[in-house]
Amino acid sequence: MKLVLASRSPRRQMLLRQAGFEPSIAPSPIDEGLLSQGHVVAADWVISLAYIKAWSTMYQISGQRDAIVLGADTLCLIDGSCLGQPKTRDEAYGMIDLLQGRSHETLTGVCLLGAEQFKRCLFVDRTRVNLGRLNAHAIRQYIESDDWQGKAGGYNLADRLEAGWSIEVDGDPTTVMGLPMQTLTPLLGRIGITS
Repeated sequence: MKLVLASRSPRRQMLLRQAGFEPSIAPSPIDEGLLSQGHVVAADWVISLAYIKAWSTMYQISGQRDAIVLGADTLCLIDGSCLGQPKTRDEAYGMIDLLQGRSHETLTGVCLLGAEQFKRCLFVDRTRVNLGRLNAHAIRQYIESDDWQGKAGGYNLADRLEAGWSIEVDGDPTTVMGLPMQTLTPLLGRIGITS
């Protein structure tokens, strides 16, 4: 069985490689920015996006019968609102300003699709994150760096911890980084993909 990651996310690739997996990379052609959540609850939305990404990549590589495609999506949830990836500096600033000094939830939906014996597995992992207060200069400096691009809620956990931000995580930190490895690693082993 061969693992195919339906993402160009360097963080997801890094998490898999750190766990000993060597996935092929076949990014999904789906532009999730064109999709709208509507009235779907956060967990259903994030798992739907993971499924769409995995399915679109599975369709692209349809001749690879031994492939297991891994699709994933991450979002932040605060005050009942979902925060995906900001598109502009103003949107990124607004997200960080909203999250600072408060607790929010990070959800990562995962979908594994196979063409042969193993067909489909979907799950959502949730982790609570407490982001400390930041001064306005630190937020502006971060926004101007453009490091917020491509990150749910406008931040990457490992990067921001390294930068000295006050962040506490109650749950699996890799869920916040884009792939819940505490759940995913044994699951991959059970379906025949070993590290």
